[in-house]
Amino acid sequence: MRRDPGIMSTHHLPLHRRKARVASGPRRQAGIAFLEFALIAPILILLLIGVVQLGSAFYTNNALLKALGDGAIYASANVIHNNTGVVDDPLHQATITSVQNLVVYGNPGGTGSPLIPGLTTSNVTLTRVNSVTVQLNITGFLFTPMFSNNCLVSTPFGSLDLCVSWQSNLQVRAL
Repeated sequence: MRRDPGIMSTHHLPLHRRKARVASGPRRQAGIAFLEFALIAPILILLLIGVVQLGSAFYTNNALLKALGDGAIYASANVIHNNTGVVDDPLHQATITSVQNLVVYGNPGGTGSPLIPGLTTSNVTLTRVNSVTVQLNITGFLFTPMFSNNCLVSTPFGSLDLCVSWQSNLQVRAL
């Protein structure tokens, strides 16, 4: 069998002049794909964690607003204890406690576990605005990230506060 004269063999050259064989084909492509994945994976994981955290924050916000609305409806129906049509001044402590329990636990009796982790009755206030209006506030509620029990996280660039203080209020006219 004769060789093509255009193709030169390197076996007669000294070792330092021979070209190193470079892997080619699917095996080389697999190595490059793995390297690209290793470079991109941390960024994708951080992005996924951020999306999950954002979803958790939206869920918490919606749950707080629903609880606040339910408490406001309950308060508007229960702040007048006489037939004058005027909001009690001062508000009865039993009414305030019932509204706080409704916002936090979902029932006026205050039984069960909180609807939103971290929300307590001390975060909920009910105040009389005028003779026909009351205001329900949620203040001092701290949203804590799902993946951290600590609000402050140390980074190479300094500490980062991951907790968000929530504050919402709603004014309603008494029925």
